[in-house]
Amino acid sequence: FLYICLFVVACWAVLAACAATLAVVHAASPLGPSDRPEAYFNGSSYIRLSRPISLKQLVGLSFRTCVGGELFSQRFEGYTLHVTALFEQVVVSWARPSQPHREVGLAKETLDNRWHWVGLRYNSDPPSLLLEVDKDTQIISNVTWNPELLSPGALEAGGAVLLVGNVFSGCILEGPQLEFHAATSQIRNVVFGHCPLTTDECIDRKDVLRIQPKDHCYNEPCMRHGTCISRHDRYECHCTARYTGNNCEVDAGDPCASAPCQHGGRCVEEPRGSYSCACPAGYHGAYCELEESLDPQCVAGPCHHNASCSVPPGADTYVCACPPGAYTHLFIPRT
Repeated sequence: FLYICLFVVACWAVLAACAATLAVVHAASPLGPSDRPEAYFNGSSYIRLSRPISLKQLVGLSFRTCVGGELFSQRFEGYTLHVTALFEQVVVSWARPSQPHREVGLAKETLDNRWHWVGLRYNSDPPSLLLEVDKDTQIISNVTWNPELLSPGALEAGGAVLLVGNVFSGCILEGPQLEFHAATSQIRNVVFGHCPLTTDECIDRKDVLRIQPKDHCYNEPCMRHGTCISRHDRYECHCTARYTGNNCEVDAGDPCASAPCQHGGRCVEEPRGSYSCACPAGYHGAYCELEESLDPQCVAGPCHHNASCSVPPGADTYVCACPPGAYTHLFIPRT
């Protein structure tokens, strides 16, 4: 009997030691519930994941909220990246040491208590990084626009802090690189399980994270390769000659290659991708297509002070293109 008692005591000691060891391991690297990929965040909650995200792989999650907030962020020393759901838009913002804060937004209402997908997708050919919100996309980086995001450097260091749901009120469903069952280093005030929000429409949203209505061109969606026109609910890009695409993101090549300047004019490409024609004597116009002596009305030289004369197609009178300076009238009296 004594031997049996000693054996039982020894077994309990071993089990206690194993339990203590497991507790230490769990405390060092706790695992989220793999069978509960959904969680509720109350505005003061967050999950810190141990493994930083890589922008060279798809990263994203789904969320449902009436209030919004920061969906996920990563930071290391002076490098930061934030993805935030705001009123009528989702914004990606980032900063680097000694560089100004930058942000790109995609106009879309997501604070409607419905499930929405948000992700960052990297394309290798040509290199670019896209913001995805449901089926809508917005380029946030390529080789000519915000190229620093294509080489994130220290942002992806092993010691980077990756947070999910910080200052966010609503439900989040895990996604690529943001998996709740992965090793975590800290969980605060997070309730795992089915989303507890009701399915009612968002009515009273006084605490919604709003920003004042602003110009849809504020974040330079045309990538400085064209002129952005802000509409009521969208923007339009009028691209320069070198670029095309919804966001002027496609480089179509040298705009002077097609020799657009006539009558020996010299084509000069501008830094933004447009071009101008330096016309020889006797010609003018955007393409040097107008010959000053071609119309009889211009033969007598009715335009003064070095202004050029032309008769537009279909017109019955001449027009004077005044040189820069104080003269701007159609007809300039002689002095």
